[in-house]
Amino acid sequence: MAHQLTISDDTYATIAVLAKDRGQSPEDLAMQLLKRQVEAEWESACAQYDNLTASPEWQRMEAAAEAETAADVGDYYDSDDALKKAFEQHG
Repeated sequence: MAHQLTISDDTYATIAVLAKDRGQSPEDLAMQLLKRQVEAEWESACAQYDNLTASPEWQRMEAAAEAETAADVGDYYDSDDALKKAFEQHG
């Protein structure tokens, strides 16, 4: 599926000059530049999640979960039927 984008005459003229210098068509260069920029923006958007575990909030929640695990806090059921029964009793 193809889509068209509208750009200003000035922008097209700049792309045309750059493309000529590189021996490319303006369309090919525009696609190359657009793809490069979109990929950079996507990487930047995803990077915020790369360091998620380094955030103080994440570390606080992780420490609390580890403390609960160490303290053996939680409900454990011997079977699926026992778990189902608990759900039925508590709604």
